[in-house]
Amino acid sequence: SIQQSSTPEPDGLGQATMASSVINLLNTLAGVGLLALPSAFAKAGYVGGTILLILTASSSVLGMRLLALSIETTGVSADKPSSYNTVTSPTLPHLTWLVDAVVALKCLGVCILYLITVGDSMVDALK
Repeated sequence: SIQQSSTPEPDGLGQATMASSVINLLNTLAGVGLLALPSAFAKAGYVGGTILLILTASSSVLGMRLLALSIETTGVSADKPSSYNTVTSPTLPHLTWLVDAVVALKCLGVCILYLITVGDSMVDALK
C-alpha cells in the first residue's frame, strides 16, 4: 500500500486560487510567446514553426495530464498542493531529491533562456 507523507507543508503553500493560477500561467505563456515565437517562426518558417509549436504544446499537455493521473493514482489528498514532490513522496521517497533537482535545473534553464531572449531583444531596442 502507498503511504502518505506525514511531513507538514510550510505555511503559504497551497494558497493560490484557481483564477490566480490560470492568470499566472497565461502571463508566463504570453510573455514567452511575445518574446520567442516571432523569432522561432522566422527561423523555422510557417510550416516548420507550426509543426514545432504543435509538438511542444502536445508534449506540455501530455506532461500535465500524466501529472494529474499520477496524483489521482497515488491518492494525494485535495488539501495538499499538487506537485511533482507530492507525487514522488509516496511512491519513491528516496528519489524526491532527484525530482527537486530536475525541477530546479529546468527552472534554471528557463531563466537562462529568458536572459538570452531579453538580451538579444534589448540590443535591437536600444539602437
